[in-house]
Amino acid sequence: MNARGKWLSYLIYYYDEQDRLLTQCIRPLVDTLKSRESFVQYFFIRYWEGGPHIRFRVLAQNGDEALENVIETCIRTYLEVEPSTLDLSERVMREHFLKFSRLENVAVSFTVQPNNSLRRKEYEPEYDRYGGREGTICSEAHFFHSSELCLGLLRDMREKGRQRLTVAMAVTLTILEAFGMGIEDSLTILSKYSRVWQRYIPQDPRQVQDYFGQKYRAQKDKIVNYLHHYFHDKSKIIPEELLAPWMAHLDNTNEQMTQLYRNGQLTFQAEGDQYLKGLEHIPNYKLIPIVISYIHMSNNRLGIRPEQEAYLGFLLYKGLLEIADKMRLE
Repeated sequence: MNARGKWLSYLIYYYDEQDRLLTQCIRPLVDTLKSRESFVQYFFIRYWEGGPHIRFRVLAQNGDEALENVIETCIRTYLEVEPSTLDLSERVMREHFLKFSRLENVAVSFTVQPNNSLRRKEYEPEYDRYGGREGTICSEAHFFHSSELCLGLLRDMREKGRQRLTVAMAVTLTILEAFGMGIEDSLTILSKYSRVWQRYIPQDPRQVQDYFGQKYRAQKDKIVNYLHHYFHDKSKIIPEELLAPWMAHLDNTNEQMTQLYRNGQLTFQAEGDQYLKGLEHIPNYKLIPIVISYIHMSNNRLGIRPEQEAYLGFLLYKGLLEIADKMRLE
């Protein structure tokens, strides 16, 4: 039992466009939960094991059994009224389970869960990934704010026709910026980030890099102009009503995680992490894998697939490199 309350964890299997489930079901459900005194926070992620689904977690103070009924009733009602009608082959899904389990080095069940179904599953915090218990508690608060931001951005993208990838690029940059990464350090991190996610693309890495390069050259001016817009006024990409609380939260999270780091209250995975080599000069550099996980999970919430993250990282790397080269010449 969490000292702050009880984590409720739900797996919502919905094979169709999950943006609709998130904006039409989870968003209004969360608004309802916030009116209850027992509600503490929530977050969601998209996942693949058992079939495409949303993992929805709610932290509530002990003693409000009715809250669970509110959650389950709302979700089940939505699944009945607006069911997913997408039919996916079980054979193909199991092939995906095998692929992803190998790529992510995790053991999984190959049982396919029914479309439009709801399951309860105990929430297991990823202590190793987020610096131990104290780091995970801080990160869970971050997940809440990230989920709030992404639900707002999903609605904004639908209403204003913003492109998913360009919005995700801006969110990625806000996280790097808030954790004190300048252009040079961001270049190193983004290069690593792109190559890590490239493993989800089956083609030869050199062919992928060549293809990405061609795509970048075809829109180089557009990407560089986008970055200039971002650094000049990022509210043109992320609406100010979402941007201001997000940036304030990121600054607070950076401060909290840095304090935990300096107090020796965080634990870290083995030395030699794929993101750390060459970044030892950055203050508190062992936080970088956690920062990268923050970026990945925000992109996940926005609906960016792993192979798209490889492309996103490449575009940002090349665009920032262009800007950095111009700055060196000035």
